[in-house]
Amino acid sequence: MRYIVLFGLVGCTASSSDDAPTYHGDVAPLMAQHCVSCHSEDNIAPFVLTRYEPARQMAPFIKTAVETRTMPPFHVDDSGVCQSFQGARLSDDDIETIAAWVDAGAPEGEPAEEPLEAPEHPTLENVSSTLDPGIEYTPNPALADDYRCFIVDPMIDTDQFLTGFEVHPGEPSQVHHVVLFSVDTAAELAVAHELDDAEEGPGYTCFGASGTGPAARSLGVWTPGTPATRYPEGTGLRVVGGMPLVMQVHYNNGKLPDRTTVLLSLEPSVAREALITGVFDLQLDLVPGNAAVEESAAAPVPPLAVPVTIHGAYPHMHKLGRSLRVEYDLGGERTCLVNVPRYDFNWQQFYFYDKPVLLEPPGGGYLRITCSYDTRGVDAPVHWGEGTNEEMCINAFYVTY
Repeated sequence: MRYIVLFGLVGCTASSSDDAPTYHGDVAPLMAQHCVSCHSEDNIAPFVLTRYEPARQMAPFIKTAVETRTMPPFHVDDSGVCQSFQGARLSDDDIETIAAWVDAGAPEGEPAEEPLEAPEHPTLENVSSTLDPGIEYTPNPALADDYRCFIVDPMIDTDQFLTGFEVHPGEPSQVHHVVLFSVDTAAELAVAHELDDAEEGPGYTCFGASGTGPAARSLGVWTPGTPATRYPEGTGLRVVGGMPLVMQVHYNNGKLPDRTTVLLSLEPSVAREALITGVFDLQLDLVPGNAAVEESAAAPVPPLAVPVTIHGAYPHMHKLGRSLRVEYDLGGERTCLVNVPRYDFNWQQFYFYDKPVLLEPPGGGYLRITCSYDTRGVDAPVHWGEGTNEEMCINAFYVTY
């Protein structure tokens, strides 16, 4: 995550009118709902929006960020042209209110008696297990982005189903995202321990995935400001009994000791076991020095005996990625499943549909994925891989049968 703040940019010069929106009356409630879970004291954002004065100083930046929809981060097309998704985001009216406030000179309005706070988000009701590395880890101060994987044990003897989770960052100011990965086999576990033993200190360096092999399943993704995640009612992801998980933590400009933990909600059975599957392009060959390099691939949809329900999508590229789109092509009739016109590697999450998508029997057709990259910052071809300087073109789906 990178922010550029131009000093001296401290509000607008336009004069305010009596009917213009004010910070306390109109803008602060929007910031409480959408912004201050990150833009508050000791949190990951670089400036606070819990008080009028810093909000006034950043007013032009705020207007640009909301009008371009780079903030709050919600990067899928949610217009209904390509599905609609769950989750709080600014409406067109909200954006117009903020823009009008900035254009009026960012008037303060009647000060509130209490400081601005984020609303209480729902928490996980049933906690079955806590993932805890058991020791603090201090990120490498020489790295702006430190990706660290920890082997964590859910302490279950038999297979269970993950129905929800809640992340508690130890140092919210530097924990940028958390991803949980399965460890399903003894071979994967051996690789994880080998990687862990090869480095000093807790955990091991990882990027993109857990590094334990291509079969490692993603079980959950968290980014700052995300409340407890609950998977669709009656569904859950299998967690193998007697095996640990791998927790990847991305530290952004981290210097403080951290001990991030994750609460799990597990059930012994669910009505419909969920799978995270998807479509990807493994044959990436990105030519350097181009503003827009496009790659695409198609995966056949197998014959279906029963309907397949797609509950959500998780688009994933690396740092050169700029856009991603997936369509279901059945006999030339295409249904858009997810479209990310402005991909940002720093803000990844699962996007769950307002209304699940059904793939009906007899199946067939293709899932087509198209990814676009900006390669002007590299001087050699870039191919598929988990490394920092490699790329991916993936969209994962949370599905049930």
